[in-house]
Amino acid sequence: RDHGRAPPNAGHRGRAVPPREHPHRARPRHAEELSWVNCAMAEYSLSQASDLAQLSLDGLGKKLDDEGVRARNCLYLAHLSIELALKAALEQAGMAGKDIRRMSHNLHALSTAVGRCSFEYALGQGRATAIRDITVTNAEGCLSFGYFVEATQWKFFSSYPTELRYGPNVTHFDPEAVAQLAAELCKWLQVRVQTFRLIAASLSL
Repeated sequence: RDHGRAPPNAGHRGRAVPPREHPHRARPRHAEELSWVNCAMAEYSLSQASDLAQLSLDGLGKKLDDEGVRARNCLYLAHLSIELALKAALEQAGMAGKDIRRMSHNLHALSTAVGRCSFEYALGQGRATAIRDITVTNAEGCLSFGYFVEATQWKFFSSYPTELRYGPNVTHFDPEAVAQLAAELCKWLQVRVQTFRLIAASLSL
């Protein structure tokens, strides 16, 4: 039976590509597109810590009738900023990643480790224990980083991160003061962190 003339060859018009033809051709481009994710997650970022501190401050600038939910979230972000800032400083100083991770979210342990670092400045060499002297002042009073870090060990204080995220009540410093402290810590480190070095005696600790 005659069904008419066969259609012309349309291969030159863009035929469909069989599923397994050059199956890996597109992968290099995808790898390039995703490589920034791997690089960003491979190290602790002081810039990210600074951004989190600013997000916390911005959030607290908007007064909401939400029973303290926004303030609690911003307090958590401020603590996360401090954690990342301290870890970024230790990484820059040369501490092994496994040793940094071993301290987990313990801000007291992280700040103590940072205090064992040295840094260079115009008059010579300084000790990073100076971070304890960073102080902020607002309507609620003043708060130093050293006092804040010691308070993280108080049993009646809400612990970071768990009790700042969960539970009915939070017992802590004024969230704005902690957010300001996080921002000031990041500023202090940004000026000095490039010359951070672990003091030799601390390498064995």
